Amino acid sequence: MPTNSLLEFILYIAPGFVSISIYRQMYPAKKKDTFFEASCCVIVGLILINLLKWMDRYWFNNYLYSDVSTLPGIRFSIAIILIGILGGVLAIGIVEFGNWLSKLSRRLNFLSKNNNSIWEYLNNKSQKDWVVIFLDDQSIYSGWIRRYNYDPETENQEFLLSHAARVDENLKTLYEIDGIGVYLNTKYVKRIEYIKGKEI
Repeated sequence: MPTNSLLEFILYIAPGFVSISIYRQMYPAKKKDTFFEASCCVIVGLILINLLKWMDRYWFNNYLYSDVSTLPGIRFSIAIILIGILGGVLAIGIVEFGNWLSKLSRRLNFLSKNNNSIWEYLNNKSQKDWVVIFLDDQSIYSGWIRRYNYDPETENQEFLLSHAARVDENLKTLYEIDGIGVYLNTKYVKRIEYIKGKEI
């Protein structure tokens, strides 16, 4: 791989960086050390660049000028970014397909991607349960977790409880929250009980 300049080197690892970034937007994970991150970008970038060159040679009749030894031209540079995006989307598609197959049969569970966090698992898009939130100041809220934050680098996560109500120990409604909901942080939560299928 020619690396006649820093810019050229960056262009060659760009598809790996783009692919990994897109994938992690969908599946967040704790960041590894810098060497590991850089190595992943280089390896994925090399695979995608070689694939792009093969496609240019056999499919595009050298339209992208990928075989030149000088700094990549505008066509090849754009193609580098596009194949990085395609690589990230394809990786997400493969994981989602594996998750779908795993739901068809228990024997295919090994194809399912395990979430890194129980918090992410409990609040995924398919989760429809209502919740009762017990806070460390003895207050109790019921509602539905409408939005939540998942940052693997942070111990405590933020979330929004919508269709919310303040309830007592017997889960009797004290008053309803008629606005957007209640902003909460897991730092102050003692426990969360998930209620199947219906509002409290």
